[in-house]
Amino acid sequence: VEGVQVTALDNHPELYDRKAWYPIEHGDLESLASLTGAGLLLLVWPPCWEDMAMKAMEAFSGNLVAYIGEARAGCTAGHSFFDALEKDWVEMDHVKIPNWYGRSDCLYMYQRATSVPEDLSSHRTRRGSERSTLQNPQPHASAGPPRELLLPFFRGTGVDIHGRRLAEMREYDFNKMEMLHDYIQWMFPTEVESAFVLDAPVLTRAHLQAFRDEPCLRQELQLNLARFCEFLGLELRGGGDANVKVVRSSAFAERIPDCWTAMFGSNHHWFGISRALHCLGLCSLPREQSAFMECLEEIFKAGLAKCDSAMPHWRARAQTAPSLR
Repeated sequence: VEGVQVTALDNHPELYDRKAWYPIEHGDLESLASLTGAGLLLLVWPPCWEDMAMKAMEAFSGNLVAYIGEARAGCTAGHSFFDALEKDWVEMDHVKIPNWYGRSDCLYMYQRATSVPEDLSSHRTRRGSERSTLQNPQPHASAGPPRELLLPFFRGTGVDIHGRRLAEMREYDFNKMEMLHDYIQWMFPTEVESAFVLDAPVLTRAHLQAFRDEPCLRQELQLNLARFCEFLGLELRGGGDANVKVVRSSAFAERIPDCWTAMFGSNHHWFGISRALHCLGLCSLPREQSAFMECLEEIFKAGLAKCDSAMPHWRARAQTAPSLR
């Protein structure tokens, strides 16, 4: 399109050195707010672990937003962004685009609700609501609070909030494990509320005591770790009374592009690794926690993954222990 003025802003334009198709300027929210004549804000893969997307939209004075990323609870944009969209914006269009393997991002076009005619606004809002129902599974009809579902879920007598069983999750193929973003919180629960999945379970003291007292719960958690290790290209060996060890499997090289390659310094699966380490410590599996961390240290020291940014977090999580007081 000719005659369109584009201003590309980023806090760290140096990351795109010799990789950009258009000049990128150093800029922040104040820079964005100063562009009073801008008609459209384009957000491409904003981070899901902070409120950047929501704050950028608040600073923007125009009426059109184009968002390239995944739906709520995906690996882009935080919940605050989607909450703001539902409150003050109307989805006008939704376009499928080419995806990286395992990703499900699309181009979404939004218009500020106050600038949309009433009849068109109601039609578009209804269409967007129908689509979000398909992208984000609704709670199971018989579901209770996640904290009450967790122990039956691990014992094999219950389901999660979406009606899924734990054994079913462990049967997911790698592609499904890549596409879904709300199963890891059930396989490896912690005592911290998830910033990405609002209906994820949160461990209580009663849960921690149950994992300490019931071998069957710890066995299920071991099986979860074994499956997660397979996904990462690792192998869990031993368990029970035997020595526990986590090693690289023969499939490790094949899993490097998805699980061990950093994009802008990180990989969203590394959050899952942090969660798994944290959960293992909380739920009385210290040997598995140590074995997992030892393998991560070996991968880092061998230079097989540029996970410098993740190592301090993993080491901290590997120190987690049950707190029953």
